[in-house]
Amino acid sequence: MHLTITQERIDPNITVVRLEGRLTMGPDSDELESQISELIRLNQQRIVLDLTQLNYMDSTGLGTVASCSGKLRQAGGELCLAGLKGSVQKLFKVTGVERIFRIHATAAQGIEYFGGRATGA
Repeated sequence: MHLTITQERIDPNITVVRLEGRLTMGPDSDELESQISELIRLNQQRIVLDLTQLNYMDSTGLGTVASCSGKLRQAGGELCLAGLKGSVQKLFKVTGVERIFRIHATAAQGIEYFGGRATGA
């Protein structure tokens, strides 16, 4: 199963980007980077990356998430993560990358962190 990416605009400044499937080297990582770059171009400052339905991520996927976070920070925004579990959560822990991200248990908590109101998330 490849990666499915969906977006939900919560309010003018908050967008939830949901990943489902596998985030690995190649077209999937490129697509995520492309979508985050487009959100930055559209001046989206706060992005919640919901990984609840992500069942696998390799080191390239992890690097892509870190790169997207850095680009957003350079543009004056912030990316937070939500819903890490299983092997994805373990990858963040083992590599120590979890320390550079704000991580929430659910997308709704990420939305609240940014000052928004969660819809059905």
